[in-house]
Amino acid sequence: MRVYIRTSNQNTNGIIFHNGQTWEQEHTHCQGFTYKPAKRPTRRYEFKPPMQRVIAYRRHTERALAVLVLVEDTLTEYLLSGGSSNENLETITWIREDTCTTVEILDLYGLSAVTWTVEEALDEVKYRIYRYLSLSGEPETAKSS
Repeated sequence: MRVYIRTSNQNTNGIIFHNGQTWEQEHTHCQGFTYKPAKRPTRRYEFKPPMQRVIAYRRHTERALAVLVLVEDTLTEYLLSGGSSNENLETITWIREDTCTTVEILDLYGLSAVTWTVEEALDEVKYRIYRYLSLSGEPETAKSS
């Protein structure tokens, strides 16, 4: 199985960066993001306090973590639709459409030397997300007037 996540300034995939920057801008002030998926409640991700300083100086990091959130949803949807949790996951590719570049997410996180099943990859993706980010705030769809 191969997973492809496409992003561009027009194709945000429901990700809104709190710093106001786009997918293609360098994120020098990482503040987290809000994810508004089509089929699930809105979620707000913020950096855990000790991680915020570390994240700000790593290339792609805020955007790559946002991609991991998209990967988590993609793999979860695959499993919920009856896909096999034991299927091997070959690649997770982030396609940056505005710059015509790709980033191999498994390589970016030093995970490409291992063969992953979908279930194992989903567990690892969740670990990476929640190592750096916390869910905060009440989902917008649950707020009352």
